[in-house]
Amino acid sequence: MRTFLLLLCFLPSALLAAEPVPLAGHPTRTDEGERGARQTAIDATLALKVAHPDQVRRQVLELTKQAGGYPTLVSDGRLDLRVPPQQVEALLTQFSQTGLVLGRTLQRSDRTEVIADLQARLRTKRDIFQRLRAFLDDSNVAATLKVERSMTALVSDLERLRSELEVEEANVRNASVRITFQFHQERRVDQVISPFAWLNTLDLEQFLGAF
Repeated sequence: MRTFLLLLCFLPSALLAAEPVPLAGHPTRTDEGERGARQTAIDATLALKVAHPDQVRRQVLELTKQAGGYPTLVSDGRLDLRVPPQQVEALLTQFSQTGLVLGRTLQRSDRTEVIADLQARLRTKRDIFQRLRAFLDDSNVAATLKVERSMTALVSDLERLRSELEVEEANVRNASVRITFQFHQERRVDQVISPFAWLNTLDLEQFLGAF
């Protein structure tokens, strides 16, 4: 029994490096892809030239809120938004009406296989973790230390995989929209040099405003 426990301590490293095998009762990645809807992440970008950046920014944020989305970054020259996937195209059309469109992209990425793979690897590592924990009570001191080290490594792997899975699932739940701004501001003409001395004494903008 002790020899078996010592061998088991070194077994997780090999198992964790291998391709995970789906557990009994759980669907495989192919099964999930065939039976369920594909999980798609959407990334969109929009470059706008605007005359009134503050006004446009407020308008875009209000439209985003009304559609059930929210901002993740707000700055003078950029907005990063998260919006419901089904609202992306309608929102891009509305955003495009707030300025001159310099560029627009929309990319869809199928994440079904990636998410299924992460889920399967999580299940496999959790199963290994539970099996190791079951041996702790029957192990001697040396074996217990090695089992605990293996479990510590497993915990690190589990946290990393869970974080990756959360990111992937968040990208599917909410589309990413990045808007960048170029500002076109009206500039006042302060001085006009003219060969006619009388013209140089006029307030040009006031003069032109009379017409």
